[in-house]
Amino acid sequence: MGKKSYVSLRIDSSILNSQEISKRLNLVPEKVLEKGEYLYKSDKKRSETTWLYKNDFSKEKSLDKHLENILNTLEEKKEEFIGLSNDGCSFELFCFYSSDNGQGSVIFDNNLIKRLATWPFDVVIDLYLHSSQ
Repeated sequence: MGKKSYVSLRIDSSILNSQEISKRLNLVPEKVLEKGEYLYKSDKKRSETTWLYKNDFSKEKSLDKHLENILNTLEEKKEEFIGLSNDGCSFELFCFYSSDNGQGSVIFDNNLIKRLATWPFDVVIDLYLHSSQ
């Protein structure tokens, strides 16, 4: 199995629906959860629309390369993200990293950190380090 990683973009909005977000970004989401839909196995309804995007990039690549790849995809849409932010949307880059030997590291060089800092994104890093022992 080795090491695997991916990055997905999550947009939450209590105002906009998924079609409006998709139209403004001109991107097709991987998954959407609409405001007002019932939560999984619950009688409660969602208070926000959640829009998830993940591009097709090899899971064998390092996490920093995944971040660079998604930022390259989104770069030309920066004004749209500012508009979405002004309309109350929140953003999260969800970073997944898994290693089946219990070892591994994630390195973000200073240029990538500076680049990330120019976006209105929170960054979540989800680590799964499995060991055969």
